[in-house]
Amino acid sequence: MLENTYAEARSTADVGVVTWREHRVVKLTGPIDRGKERKLAAHLAQAEALPYGLPVLLLDSPDGSVGEALRISSLLDRRPVHTVAGRCEMRLCLCLDRFHCR
Repeated sequence: MLENTYAEARSTADVGVVTWREHRVVKLTGPIDRGKERKLAAHLAQAEALPYGLPVLLLDSPDGSVGEALRISSLLDRRPVHTVAGRCEMRLCLCLDRFHCR
C-alpha cells in the first residue's frame, strides 16, 4: 500500500502535498467524491516536476464517483502527471486509465 511508501510533509486532507522519494508530490486518498477535482487542481501547482519533467500523483482511492473521476481525468489531460496507484476500484481505474492508473 502507498501509505507505507511516503512520509506526510503537510496536510492530512484527502488531497495534499507530501514528500515521496525526496520530492514534493500530490497525494489523493479516499473516495473520489464531489470537489476532489477542484482540490486536486489547487494542489498540483505545489508539486515539483521530477527530473523527467512531470509532477507525480499518488492515487489511493478505493471507490467513488465516476463523474468526478471523469472530471479529474479531464483536468489531467490539461495538466499531465505521472501516476502511482495504490488501491483503486476497477470502475474508477477504467475512468482514470486515460492518465495511466496502474
